[in-house]
Amino acid sequence: MYGKNRFPQLKYGFTLIELLVVISIIALLMAILMPALSKVRNSAKVLTCKANSKQIATLVTLYRTDNEAKVPVVLNIWAANYAPPKGYMMSMALKDYAGIGLPEGWNERSFFFGGPGRVSQYYQKYLPKFFVCPFNRGKNLDNTKLWKESGLIEYDGRNYKNYILETYAETYLTHLWPKKKNDEIGLTTSSPPDGIRKFGVLNWWDYSSAPKNSAGIPSPLQNYTKLKPANWSKIDLHRSRANSMADATIFYCGAGEFMGSDGVIVNGTTTGVAFMNYKSHSQGKSGGTNAAMGDMHIEWVKGTQIGDK
Repeated sequence: MYGKNRFPQLKYGFTLIELLVVISIIALLMAILMPALSKVRNSAKVLTCKANSKQIATLVTLYRTDNEAKVPVVLNIWAANYAPPKGYMMSMALKDYAGIGLPEGWNERSFFFGGPGRVSQYYQKYLPKFFVCPFNRGKNLDNTKLWKESGLIEYDGRNYKNYILETYAETYLTHLWPKKKNDEIGLTTSSPPDGIRKFGVLNWWDYSSAPKNSAGIPSPLQNYTKLKPANWSKIDLHRSRANSMADATIFYCGAGEFMGSDGVIVNGTTTGVAFMNYKSHSQGKSGGTNAAMGDMHIEWVKGTQIGDK
């Protein structure tokens, strides 16, 4: 009596309006969640960087324990033309404590004559990961061009150049020059309004052993071989105006935000005071970086209050 299609087949689906409503809700949720997820990722990287810094600080403690409380003579990456690798890279200075094994024939001499290519190879194959901050995503392997200019930054009514670390390299830096707590970062005429150094600085070379430059000021760049290890004495703390070991930095993360000084050489060019890695390692509205202190605790520091080589 009745055919197979006694009851009409119903087709279910979404109307165009319903689809648009669903898509709008998803887009709204994404807009709400993405900033939160971005903050979580940023916080995780800052914590990883902090853990890296703590691990390096532990190696420094072990070295000092074995060497009468002295530290190896280390300048920093800006002094690569004035010192052997162990004199500008903490990883090389601490390699026996960091478990770094180099191929046969790799020594200070082979590093020097191997040029930038040899150093880049070291970074890629032998440098422990905890010497590289997770904020350093640099794919450039030319270690002669660590920093890339990235436009101008307007900060408190002034314009500053910004440079970003674009090379995969060791990112934790010691201070090259003696610096004092509460001094301005850079020159008075060019430093940010809040560019006041928060902590004193402990250098990795003995101040009294440095030959003097033409201005009569002890300079670690005059002759690296003349430099003696520092033992971070009360005299060093007094010179930097630090109240205690917990009030002086011994190294900081170069992938975080910090200030470059007047006369800093970036890719062979001398520039004025500049932001380095603006807004990196941010907390709240401010960028900054992690710094290891003389008592080996790690502290986040606002970018305008640290750096200047």
